[in-house]
Amino acid sequence: MITAIEKKIAAGQPLDRRDALFLLSDVDLLTLGKLADAVRRRMHPQGCVSFVVDRNVNYTNICTTKCKFCAFYRDEMHPDAYLLSYTQIANLC
Repeated sequence: MITAIEKKIAAGQPLDRRDALFLLSDVDLLTLGKLADAVRRRMHPQGCVSFVVDRNVNYTNICTTKCKFCAFYRDEMHPDAYLLSYTQIANLC
């Protein structure tokens, strides 16, 4: 299936939900990055790359998803777990 996805990407064809689910569930992070870079190179062949500075308030680090690549989350009862109140969030600004 990865070969079919690589061909779609090389041809500039959109990926469907099945492709996306496969990439999310079954492809290692380095391969996913390689595929994403191929799309970037096709869309921006001049090689100029920039980054967006993203500002998100992380009001909690409690998560039940437990993604394989995440080092951020904590279980609800973990000593490092937190959940900010509305007042605490307002004081961050």
